[in-house]
Amino acid sequence: MKTNLLLLALLLSGYTLQSCNNDDDNLNSGNAAVENAFVAKYAGAAGVDWETKGAYYVVDFWLNNQEMEAWFGQSGEWYYTETDMVFDQLPEAVKTAFNQSEYSGWHIDDIDMVERNGMEVVYVLEVEQGNQEYDLYFTADGTLVKAVLDSNNNNDYLPTNLPESISSYLSSNHPNARIVEVDIEDGNYELDIIENNKHLELQFTTAGSWVYTKTEDLLQSEVPQNVLAALQSSEYGAYRIDDIDYYLTPTGSYYLFELGSGSTEVDVKVTAEGVVERAIR
Repeated sequence: MKTNLLLLALLLSGYTLQSCNNDDDNLNSGNAAVENAFVAKYAGAAGVDWETKGAYYVVDFWLNNQEMEAWFGQSGEWYYTETDMVFDQLPEAVKTAFNQSEYSGWHIDDIDMVERNGMEVVYVLEVEQGNQEYDLYFTADGTLVKAVLDSNNNNDYLPTNLPESISSYLSSNHPNARIVEVDIEDGNYELDIIENNKHLELQFTTAGSWVYTKTEDLLQSEVPQNVLAALQSSEYGAYRIDDIDYYLTPTGSYYLFELGSGSTEVDVKVTAEGVVERAIR
């Protein structure tokens, strides 16, 4: 019996020592460049807890009474930081935009402010209704950039390296734009940018060739009269206008109208010259 108790005590002692060692190890990343970069960026951080995820160093910590998580590369390069927030801490424009959105009645599970290297700050609201869960990406001015199925994957926040051809296109055509999101869909690059308080979506091929630039949610007052006149004189003239997007492409430009009449919905494309080309659906 005494032997069994002695073995149990030794095991518990070893477990306690191992736990303490793990806690101590978490206080350090084991990479001086990463730790120096972290201390320089977040002086005064408390409750520091390091771990590695793939090729990244991830640190959880507290600063100014807020829980935060930052991701660094192996050479100390900072990629992004997410900060836990509550609804009342959001910018007023974001709160207003959410309350006026189709998701206003959904339950908010989590809110993060995401700061990324070289990109616009976004506020990500994780919402759910029934068995549906979405992440809503807002800019500080209340623009809802995208609503995507919740993946619970922090890697979604990691910046995407753009080909030189895309960076060059942005420098030449949108020098004052702020990049909000970069996604790769079916091999194509999709960029969301803010320019002159307008939300633009750009698409590029895998090789970096520009495909189109889309401006969403135009007002009728922003559409040329010849385009509106062409729509009104078409077979869809009596339909209500639910939404208007403008597309600029290498071969020309057009306006895409989302129209409705009763239970019927149709998208109609009208060129800048006022030609109604086709109903898309």
